[in-house]
Amino acid sequence: MKNSRGFAFIAALFLLVVLGAFLAFVTTISMNAQASAALSVQGVRAYEGARAGIEWATYQILDPRQAINGAITTPPGCFGTFINGSSPSQFTSSPTAPGDLGQFSITVTCVRYPDNGASPNYYEEGTLRTAVYDVIATATLGTPGTAEYVERQLQVRIELCKNPNGSSPGYSC
Repeated sequence: MKNSRGFAFIAALFLLVVLGAFLAFVTTISMNAQASAALSVQGVRAYEGARAGIEWATYQILDPRQAINGAITTPPGCFGTFINGSSPSQFTSSPTAPGDLGQFSITVTCVRYPDNGASPNYYEEGTLRTAVYDVIATATLGTPGTAEYVERQLQVRIELCKNPNGSSPGYSC
């Protein structure tokens, strides 16, 4: 009997260590799953922010109501501020988004082909004048290198056609 004393204490201690390790594992997995889900939601918001930037840029270029570009017979230049030293000429703008997307930094970059300073500054197809715009929208949140950093980038190519012989005010093809 003397040799078996304390066996229950060692078994109980072992059981407590195993249960404690299991609880720590479950807690870690649960916390990681929650953090992953939150980051996934932020990723979707960043995507929607970049998409909003693309839609904003598309409107700046195509302007279906001619409220911005007015009655012009050649495709307009890019919107935004010129980036010095860029070749071809790049322009950037930072529109603001409403609601939950407002926490994201949205940057929209535009490159026009042919360059607006070229002569002529459009491609000619018969009497039609076209220009091509490469637009890149980037939505970011957080500090790069941290676990909370989220960035999504979308790129589109837009072609705009103007017909100088068309009807005013749109002169669209």
